[in-house]
Amino acid sequence: MSCPLEDGQWADAYEGRLDGLGADASARGALPIPSRTPGALDATVTPADIRSTICVVGWTATVRPPESYTEPLKIRQLDTGYAFRGDHRLGDYEEDHLVPLELGGSPRSVRNLWPEPYHLAAGARVKDRVEDRLHALVCDGRVPLRTAQHAMATDWETAYRRWVGPLPVTPPTTFPPTTAPPGSGAGPTCRASVSDARPSDYSTVEVTVDTGVAGASVIATAHYRTTDTSHSVAAGSSGVARVAFDISGATRGYQVNVGVEVRAGGASASCRTSFIPQ
Repeated sequence: MSCPLEDGQWADAYEGRLDGLGADASARGALPIPSRTPGALDATVTPADIRSTICVVGWTATVRPPESYTEPLKIRQLDTGYAFRGDHRLGDYEEDHLVPLELGGSPRSVRNLWPEPYHLAAGARVKDRVEDRLHALVCDGRVPLRTAQHAMATDWETAYRRWVGPLPVTPPTTFPPTTAPPGSGAGPTCRASVSDARPSDYSTVEVTVDTGVAGASVIATAHYRTTDTSHSVAAGSSGVARVAFDISGATRGYQVNVGVEVRAGGASASCRTSFIPQ
């Protein structure tokens, strides 16, 4: 079985060389162009050390590249063939890791990052589900790390069908844009935290989201072992939103990843947090 390139192996030769590589993204939908984004691995993550890396709660936050790195890359990629049907609006895309960080994907290699559309039926938010599922299976010892990495690098939609189920056939619900405070000129941010990272069963976990924009639309989705639960709220005048999740009969010891999307003024931002029911 072949694997994607490890970080640093030939990857440097591709830095900054985005022009003229592969077909326009419109024909591929939510899948990246293979010649440009074949996937790349973090060489510091191996099957032998997952208990001290990807399976540690919060580990991905220590390696995730800042927006100051990913946003300029997104712009360059959209300008050189990755704009879906000519759409160049930055808020319509997540600069996503093909092999996700939670499965040991390279954080910064351009061979592992591409602007993935949000608004497709099988778009960025849907890919999050198979990422979370495979992460759980790898950390439970039920799927080898290299198998999961290869599945995501070659065709994440096929991986979704195998480990999650049928792909959605209708696009996700969109929210009407809200307006940033007058004179702010700022788009939304997304910083999420939980009130209790290890809640007891039959309790409530509150997810606090700092959006930076009063009235921003916030949707938070908790990915439990067997189901997803979503809640949508509006941020208050301080730009902070609070979303409550009732924990009732959740699988103990299973990391519940919570994906958050913020929309305001025609722009969007996303982030994640997690908790583990006890």
